[in-house]
Amino acid sequence: MYTYTIKIRNEIIMKIVEVKSKNGTNFMILDGNNEPIVDAVRYLKYLDSVKKSLNTKKTYAYALKNFFVYLESKKICYKEVSFDNFVDFIRWMKTPFEYENVLSYHRKEKSISPKTINLTMTVVSNFYDYLYRSKKLDVNFYDFMHMESKYSKKYKSFMHHINKDYRTLKNILKVKEPKKKIEVLTNAEVKKLLEEANNIRDKFLIQLLY
Repeated sequence: MYTYTIKIRNEIIMKIVEVKSKNGTNFMILDGNNEPIVDAVRYLKYLDSVKKSLNTKKTYAYALKNFFVYLESKKICYKEVSFDNFVDFIRWMKTPFEYENVLSYHRKEKSISPKTINLTMTVVSNFYDYLYRSKKLDVNFYDFMHMESKYSKKYKSFMHHINKDYRTLKNILKVKEPKKKIEVLTNAEVKKLLEEANNIRDKFLIQLLY
């Protein structure tokens, strides 16, 4: 059994416990009193029952832990959150160490990437969807984070006449992710590849691409 801790203002308030059994490995989230956060633990068990991978369960455990750390710092019960709390949580993730004087044994100066923030919000929204569907909450907070949008693409597809009225749920709390810059080989690099090519086929493919 392994533990991972997070500190706020020098007081340990949240802990992830890795639990190994004959059925495999799962995770538990403990509060400042070393008591399990029951609904979070049940959700992680649910992920286990639907055969989610170990990496997925670990990712979800850490994402939920971060959310509960935020709630603890704000003294907010997870069953009494509002839309504004979700917005504030995103802001908190961008600068957690400056925002609430959060301390960690594994502090990283680098801010959390938009991709990680979006993944965390997906985990949180799925957690609340689970709570609602299992009748542990009367309000579906998942709906707060999504709105219905009409399916659209830049160019009309072959099946456009079928999909034109199709609607999807859009995450309105999604942070914009920067586009990855496509790296292109220089003329010198292409020339070097051609020189190192061992056969006609490889040289042909390189010339075809560049």
